[in-house]
Amino acid sequence: MEIYKLDQNLTLYGFPVETFPNHIEAAFDKLISMLPVDPSRPYYGISQCTPAGMVYVAAAPLQPQDNPEPYGLNKYLMEQGDYLAIRVSEWRTKTHTIKSIFENLVADPRCDTNKPCVEIYLNDDEMLCLVKTKFNPESSAHAVAQEAISTFNETALTLQQQFAAFEDDVINQVPFTSSWTAGQVAEHLIISNMGFVEILTGPATETNRPPDELINRMKADFLNVNLKIEAADSVWPQNRVFQKEELLQSFQEVQQLISKAIVSLDLSKTCLAFKIPVYGYLTRLEAVYFVIYHTQRHINQLKKIHWALAKEPV
Repeated sequence: MEIYKLDQNLTLYGFPVETFPNHIEAAFDKLISMLPVDPSRPYYGISQCTPAGMVYVAAAPLQPQDNPEPYGLNKYLMEQGDYLAIRVSEWRTKTHTIKSIFENLVADPRCDTNKPCVEIYLNDDEMLCLVKTKFNPESSAHAVAQEAISTFNETALTLQQQFAAFEDDVINQVPFTSSWTAGQVAEHLIISNMGFVEILTGPATETNRPPDELINRMKADFLNVNLKIEAADSVWPQNRVFQKEELLQSFQEVQQLISKAIVSLDLSKTCLAFKIPVYGYLTRLEAVYFVIYHTQRHINQLKKIHWALAKEPV
């Protein structure tokens, strides 16, 4: 996830799709055929849920020399400001994922749900999915929170995508000796991250050191593949049969809780609910990055498990 900055209002011209989502492609084909040929012109999809149902507009910017009147197009305004953005490459092969991408964006507490969702088709290969943020980008505290939540949500989405790549019938298979199953890795992360929800929202006090002091150290530890880290008994997963959809749902629930904590709490304060082994009491900012780097470590573990299971003979 990234922040897309629109420095000034953007005027677009287009028309609503007759039937959503069935006629989206036909609407863009019609719009492209109406406008002067311009290979560099991006195209925009603007969608918003209204009392009458979903309204989807196919639109595009016009060049200064273009006169919109002959085309009979409606005028639309994309407001200036900051947008939460996810970039999609080879989008033509991934149209089935766009709904879930927007669900993740809209679930972000920074999202202004009163504003429409925006798709920008930059070319035949690359597009952006955007939602407008409701926070003031000039605030330094918000800037810190934005960076933290962007990194967190990007990591959370990567985790969900990596776990979703497993077939339902293999998440409970042991890939190699002394390994957890994919389901156990997922449960471990859910237990651990739910614990950090309690840490983040628990008692806190003022901090007498830099709030980000331990972040680089934690990153170096968790992303060091040669460093053995033993999970505590309290976050050790059960040896049982897991259901893939239940785990994916839990991932999303935990993501929403942590996202809410990031944007609603003072990240500079020190958490007092639990003293983390090795690191001690973390600031809220450090706690968020503990979750991020710990999750990234286990994403790499899931990749190894997926590879190992794919190599097994049928």
